[in-house]
Amino acid sequence: MREPATRVAPNLPEQMTHLLAIEAGARANIRVLIVDDEHSLRESCASVLGAEGYAVTACGRGREALDLLARQAFDIVLVDLLMSQVPGMELLQAALDTNRDAVVIIMTGDPTLASSIAALQAGAWEYLPKPFSGTQLQILVGRASHSILIARDKGGVQTAQRGRHGVSDKVTVLGASPAFRQVMQLAHRVAATDASVFITGESGSGKELIAPTVRARSRERYGTSRGCSKPPTAVHSSSTS
Repeated sequence: MREPATRVAPNLPEQMTHLLAIEAGARANIRVLIVDDEHSLRESCASVLGAEGYAVTACGRGREALDLLARQAFDIVLVDLLMSQVPGMELLQAALDTNRDAVVIIMTGDPTLASSIAALQAGAWEYLPKPFSGTQLQILVGRASHSILIARDKGGVQTAQRGRHGVSDKVTVLGASPAFRQVMQLAHRVAATDASVFITGESGSGKELIAPTVRARSRERYGTSRGCSKPPTAVHSSSTS
């Protein structure tokens, strides 16, 4: 069965613009590759992100995507998990092989916990279930762009990626709302246990900020050995209409 096309909303809600404000010149320097064999979804995503000012390239064939990734390093790669020619996971690896600092977002119309864990463990930055709105796409790519630009200012995206995936020894997350403080308190409590952690929420809600906090707190207890018995932290997205 073909995966459903994205529903595109023309404009980002006004209340979100102050959170995702990126200068046009900066967006033009962020190279985005969209890989999906469904024409309407691919072109809708390219239209939304192109209107935002990103340097967008779109392709519908897996082998063409492999060729593009071999010739050019992209900052953000959105790739369909169930490509007909080349599996999305292979394209994920190819993107990271070309640019280890690439932000790769896996899209799928058949989301499962197993595939989300596999994608994230393979290096995906986010797992995006279909269908999704144009607004969700703008927010998600805006967040990815922020992390890229901030990391560039610090000397490389690897600094930010290490923090996201628990390699760094320090994880800093800032927030002032009561709900945010409650979430962080829960993250600190669960990190001190032997329980597996499953983080769920809408795309763009900031799940990837919580996961490294749990991992960092877990290392304080279990150490940094790669052979430690602490179970992995899983992050899963929920789509909304």
